[in-house]
Amino acid sequence: MKNSTTSPGKALPFHNMENAQFPFLLGEDFIEKHNIAWRVEIAEEDPANPIMEPQYPWESACVFSHGTIMKDPTDGLWKAWYIAVPEHRLSPSCERRLCYAESSNGTDWVRPELDICSYKDIERTNILMSIESGGACQHASVLIHPDAPEDSRYEMFIIRLPGWECDYRVVEGFPLPPGQTSHQDAEFCVGLYRYLSADGKRWRPWHQAHVDTSDSGWVSQLSDGSYVMYHKIVIPALPGGLVPYDVAAGVCRIMVRRTSATGHEWSPPELTLTPDWQDTQDTQFMELTPLPERGGHVGLVTVYHVLNQTIDVQWAGSRDGKKWWRPDRRACLPLRPLGDVGGGMVWPMHPLIEEDGRIYLYY
Repeated sequence: MKNSTTSPGKALPFHNMENAQFPFLLGEDFIEKHNIAWRVEIAEEDPANPIMEPQYPWESACVFSHGTIMKDPTDGLWKAWYIAVPEHRLSPSCERRLCYAESSNGTDWVRPELDICSYKDIERTNILMSIESGGACQHASVLIHPDAPEDSRYEMFIIRLPGWECDYRVVEGFPLPPGQTSHQDAEFCVGLYRYLSADGKRWRPWHQAHVDTSDSGWVSQLSDGSYVMYHKIVIPALPGGLVPYDVAAGVCRIMVRRTSATGHEWSPPELTLTPDWQDTQDTQFMELTPLPERGGHVGLVTVYHVLNQTIDVQWAGSRDGKKWWRPDRRACLPLRPLGDVGGGMVWPMHPLIEEDGRIYLYY
């Protein structure tokens, strides 16, 4: 196959994944309105849960979120790009690998044996990116472009952590900064990297996006072909919000938004969601997942309650994708007790999926 001539300075063609089959009532749907509000109800759990558990040595500690699940319009298969972690003695960040699975119904998942990455003495695995290729992987945003050149049908933005508690300081396939011998940042070791693929499995490096993501982020494409990214940054802890036993004691995590015409150069961060007077003093935000709808956006906010070290998911809405409100501060997914499956912290897989008149979320 010939190399793609796709340029980072040109956006790939937008593909609309939404079917407009789950419309939400927004302001313009009413001629007149008085004292109305959204009511947020708890989502229904799939009786098959948990639908994926550790199966191989490279995922013996956990099959993790911070990835993408979608129903691929090109072949009708449900596909998952997820993070797997083996048992380890260091921080789990240093062992996060990008893996792949697929399903015909969204519930029964198959992890194919591929010849892309090995694990110790196991030659065929479902690993797509190893730590040896540039450190740990996390927050994989996969987009599909059926009308793009054949070798660029799949696009991925993914965070790599070269040098983070490992000896692999160069992300393979990407040029080094002038005068440098590694991609490792002296302070954070974090970088947002962009890849292209013909099949969503074998990825080739494209370019590095210099965005300070603070270890989180979800990238999506708008209907005009431009890109938008939501990620967290930190500010000093709000009054009463200092929790000494938190891993980031002394800061408060909030959400910002960036845009890019092509996915290459990105705008400065624009504040989009912070705790307000209705929140407890330990409320922080980890992620924001948008879903474009007629007349605006809906989405999920991953909310961190620092005092008791729990994370739940709350429903949110926005007119323009910039300013968001939460009509109800209760969790819209069940949060089980610590020790139970789904207990303690809920981390969504992005994005929300519209199919057969329902919205699906993997977490």
